[in-house]
Amino acid sequence: MRRGLLAALAVTVALGVAAAKDPKKKEVETLYEEFRGLTKERKWAKACGVLRRIGKLGTGLAVRVVIGAAVRYPERADITAAARETLEKMETEDACKALSAAAGSFRDWRGRLLALEALIYRRHPVVVPTIRECLRDRKPQVVRAAIRGVLAAGAVELIGETIALVERLEKERGLVWLDAVRALATLLNAEAKDAEGWRALYEAKKAEMEEQKKRGEYTPHEDKGMTVVAKVAREAPKFFGAEIVSNRVIFVIDCSSSMQARDPEMVRTPDGRMTLKRKLPKGAAPDQWGGFPSLPADRARMERVKRELARCIKSLPRAAKFNVISFAGDVKRWRGGLVRATDGNKASAVAWVRGIRAKGDTHTDDALKEAFADAEVDTIYLLSDGQPWKDGCPLDVDSILKWVADENRFRRITIHTFGFEFARKAPTLHLADMMRFLKGLAEQNRGRFTNIYW
Repeated sequence: MRRGLLAALAVTVALGVAAAKDPKKKEVETLYEEFRGLTKERKWAKACGVLRRIGKLGTGLAVRVVIGAAVRYPERADITAAARETLEKMETEDACKALSAAAGSFRDWRGRLLALEALIYRRHPVVVPTIRECLRDRKPQVVRAAIRGVLAAGAVELIGETIALVERLEKERGLVWLDAVRALATLLNAEAKDAEGWRALYEAKKAEMEEQKKRGEYTPHEDKGMTVVAKVAREAPKFFGAEIVSNRVIFVIDCSSSMQARDPEMVRTPDGRMTLKRKLPKGAAPDQWGGFPSLPADRARMERVKRELARCIKSLPRAAKFNVISFAGDVKRWRGGLVRATDGNKASAVAWVRGIRAKGDTHTDDALKEAFADAEVDTIYLLSDGQPWKDGCPLDVDSILKWVADENRFRRITIHTFGFEFARKAPTLHLADMMRFLKGLAEQNRGRFTNIYW
């Protein structure tokens, strides 16, 4: 028997679901052997089909094997997609119990996440206890999925656990804390300043909410949750207007040669059009990057970015952890990993940023790989003024987008992007490719694109 199946069987037995008693054990084994053979031959489409056949068996062992297959091949988007689809369709009693057990105890956190996400939108007695357990998981991705489950189930019985989570993260804050606060505002249809306030609200409303839930009349208020999120965002540090609500961030900054270009300042008219704030100097001619050398030095893209990034870093709260990566023909990191935003670290980062010089190609692919190499990061702020470029040639944008999508299937890192959409056309600037890349990267990774024009 193959190692992967042995591992699945071992975990199943540890959970008290004896594989030997699984009524379809032989069928699962046979199909798994077929799956493994197809993966060795790199016949991925057929392997996905076998996974779906395993799922149709509907047993607890089948659940564990499907999850194990997805975790075994994390680089394969098709295997992951087939596993997700299969798990969502496994609705037998044995499957629900196995999903619950896997969500709480699968060794690899990606397996716990897959199991939980397949379960949270169901109406089954194991759902709420499973979510309760996953709210205590050590991986933020699993905890955030559990919070989504609290909302999906309208689980007023989990408000106490959600308040405890907010209390534990109150000093540090970050995305998990924000998700939990949003869930509380949605469930309680109210706002509070801290865990003590949330607890007082819950005690005041608890009896009424539980009675409404019993009668099937309880309705969460998503608009209230979004109002609270918006309020937190307004008070957060900003980078070119984009809120920084995460406390685990990396700024990835393009310092290629084109960042020397000097752009005229733009303003938005009352009817929404963009226009020059001031006329260009008489006889001004664009350079190879679409900028105007006759403009003041402080209009250089690199200088504007350095000023804004320095200001942003200075405003980060002490509880935040951050890093800065610059990239051109090579990639440089300010620190080896995320560090706390202490006064000393912020001063060091600002000095490092001020020393950045614009020169070289645009190795955006390598910069993203460097950012993803950090295990702690949950939000990336990527700024660039051109399409990825290496060795004198543009890089294929779609291949980079696919690499990020594959790497981010489980980690769920948010990527916000920033660019110069109103840059003038130039021989070395393929504006359409740049915008397709930056906007596509933000869209597929739950982020937002910001156009820099001021």
